[in-house]
Amino acid sequence: MVRKAEKSGVTTAVVEPSEKLAEGIWRIYNETPVRQGRRFPYYGIELPTVKNAVMSSRNSTCFGAFLQNELVGFIQLVNGDKISIISQILSMQKFWDKAVTNALLAKAIEDCANRQVQWVMYGRMGNHPSLDSFKLNNGFTKFPITRYYVPLTKKGRIATILKLHRDLKDVLPQRMKGVLLRVFNWVNRPK
Repeated sequence: MVRKAEKSGVTTAVVEPSEKLAEGIWRIYNETPVRQGRRFPYYGIELPTVKNAVMSSRNSTCFGAFLQNELVGFIQLVNGDKISIISQILSMQKFWDKAVTNALLAKAIEDCANRQVQWVMYGRMGNHPSLDSFKLNNGFTKFPITRYYVPLTKKGRIATILKLHRDLKDVLPQRMKGVLLRVFNWVNRPK
């Protein structure tokens, strides 16, 4: 898929926070109100809000994907000690056939390898089948992390005893998630 992006004319590069980057991200956010079958929360966001977010980001690296000098996708890595976390990865849907997202991911992984980063984290797995498939197809593996919760108040103790501290999506059986995801997507589609 990376070779496909290169053959399609997609180039990737590190981009510094700037107003031009913010405008490109704003155009990507406002391309379509629906992504992955549900309402896209950043659709309709105002340009000053995006500029503020781009200019205030710390400890992060942003890569852009360009087609004829136009920003058509971006990925943002938040960098830690031995880990980089993919904060956002998004590309224009009208260029979906050009494998823009794959090219961005490859560039980010290449950068992490050059900096000798030991771990690259790309969110959670198990809650969105098409996104999970993308992650698996690009070499990511599910790595369960045990979470520990320490209640600090009486209310917190009761919540942990009743297991109310966990997200509903983490408690549901996998077969129910598929059905509920389709219902959730249908309800969240703009009418």
